[in-house]
Amino acid sequence: MRKIDNVIKTIIGILKELNLKITSYSKLNVRSGQNKTIVCITIENEKEYILKIVDVTPEEMMLENENGEINEAIKLEILSLSQRIFNELEMSKKCPNLPQIRRIGDDFYKYIIFKDKAFMYYIEERIEGTMLSYKDNYTIEEVISFIEQMAINIKIMSESGYVHRDIKPTNIIVNNGKYNLIDGGICKRIEDDENITVTGSFIGTSRYLAPEQESVSTNMKWTFQTDLYPVGIIATEMFVPKTRHLPNKEIRDIQIVAKEWFEKDNSESSKILFKKIVANLLNEIRALRFNNIDELILEIKKIKEVIK
Repeated sequence: MRKIDNVIKTIIGILKELNLKITSYSKLNVRSGQNKTIVCITIENEKEYILKIVDVTPEEMMLENENGEINEAIKLEILSLSQRIFNELEMSKKCPNLPQIRRIGDDFYKYIIFKDKAFMYYIEERIEGTMLSYKDNYTIEEVISFIEQMAINIKIMSESGYVHRDIKPTNIIVNNGKYNLIDGGICKRIEDDENITVTGSFIGTSRYLAPEQESVSTNMKWTFQTDLYPVGIIATEMFVPKTRHLPNKEIRDIQIVAKEWFEKDNSESSKILFKKIVANLLNEIRALRFNNIDELILEIKKIKEVIK
């Protein structure tokens, strides 16, 4: 049995001791960053939840933990490595469109030291559906619906004071045409300056991150416009299947994208959608990706009327 399986079993035992009546659990085989393990659990008289277990082991811990004790320096390092999870939990509490966190006793998270490793774990509601996996073809109406729903999600987050910064297919749950965002692990409060140790580092997933995320400078201010860029990439991959196989550099080249888009569909409706919405979402200049989120939502409504 792998170590993580023993960790899961131990945590399930702890949760049961805290009077969580867990009737079943299973580790999910899904891709997740941050050394994160995802477990689906069912609680009696409630519903299914997601148990997230994150490895927050400092590099020094294996050397200094031979006697089973953790010194104050290591404790501080564990807290530092947990910062992204703290951000995600805080964002979930503030943004009602994201999966909500279930309390574990009096806390929203707990830690466990398992042999020479440290883990942080927490429980969030499970959103019904599956991770976005592209089907063969999408209609213009379906792509517009996706963009509109994402715009509403981004609006809720922005009005709650947050930018997601990691919108990508694996962070989108789809269920019968309804799209939900999950996983705010690298979210940022809009009112906070970026505080980084290495100027020029990038934040996000390379294929979907906005240009301004490729070389982040300290004291950078974030806006909802950063979250619009990946929506444009995903909408393109939906509508033009050929672009799903383009190298990262090419999918981010508006000239290449436009060529592929119009070769796939050169109808008037297709032109309107691309020129009025998608091209703006994919603008390299952040300030030109719509002045405010309501402007985008209004433009979407106008297009829906035109292409009825």
